[in-house]
Order: sequence, then C-alpha cells, then structure tokens
Amino acid sequence: MIRPLSLSLAAAAIIALLLGWSAMAPWAAAFRTPDERYEIGLFGVRHITGVATGHSVEQHCGWGDRDPACAAAPGGERAYAMLRRAQWVVGGGAVALVAAVVAVVRRKSGGAAALFGTSALLIAVAVLIVRNNVGDAIAVLSALQTSANGSGIVAAEVAACVSAVSALVLARATRGA
Repeated sequence: MIRPLSLSLAAAAIIALLLGWSAMAPWAAAFRTPDERYEIGLFGVRHITGVATGHSVEQHCGWGDRDPACAAAPGGERAYAMLRRAQWVVGGGAVALVAAVVAVVRRKSGGAAALFGTSALLIAVAVLIVRNNVGDAIAVLSALQTSANGSGIVAAEVAACVSAVSALVLARATRGA
C-alpha cells in the first residue's frame, strides 16, 4: 500500500511540473486572421504574424509595458487589473505548495492537507480570473473572439485538481491516524 505522505510528495512534483507548464504556455488566444494571432499568458501577450507563410514574427509584451498589444481596453481597466493579478495568485498557489511539501517532510499531514487545499483554491481562482476577464481586458482583443482554453490554463486546472485530491487524501489519512 502506498502511504499518503509518499503519494502527496509525488503529487507535489506533478503539480510543480504543471505549474511550470502553465507559466510558460498560453492561457488564452485570439485570432485576427489565420495568419495572425495573439496568445495571452500569465506574463503578457505574444503577437504572432506570418504563421501561414512559414516566416513567423513574434513580439512579446509584459503587463507593465507600454506596447499597444498589452494596453488595457477602454472601459476594461478593472478586468485588466484582475488579469495582471493572475500571475500573483498562481504564485501564491506555488508558495502554498512549497509549504505543503515542507509540512509533508515534517510529517504534519493535517497542515499539509490544509496547504494543498489552499494551493488548489488559489490556482482555481487564477483560472477563474483569466476566464472571466481576458475578453474585456486588452484593447487589441476587444473586437476579436478570445478563447481561454490554451494548454497553460488546462495545466493549471489539472494542477488545481491534483492539489485538491492530495488535500483530501491527506485529510482522510489524518482522520484515520
């Protein structure tokens, strides 16, 4: 039988990989033409052109840059501010995950369960922030259909689920101990 503490360490490794993936991959995308697209991630927007010709050009701007690709939409300042905060919410989930691993190593399964649950909650909140605000936040995307189903957001959703299951397993192990 696999012990809950060992299982939770394996789950933490999987969650860390998923969070790394979600930090690098796009969370949402919008297409102006088949040859031009915008990818929205935790750290800004990538504008990609020339995909169909095989000579793609990629421009990246961060949330603090003055680039028009990352500018807030008129009337979308609140949504833009929320979108900018998503990276910090995911970061909070990552910090809770590290604290959960420390609690597991110290054999504090009750505390680890609460921290895994906190990590799951924060990551899920970041997913909701992006899904609810990406379409209204960025000026260049206001006239485009934006889809929040990139591999980064899917990785974050899976990380939240694995973290929640880890919290439940550890909570049950604590009750049974």
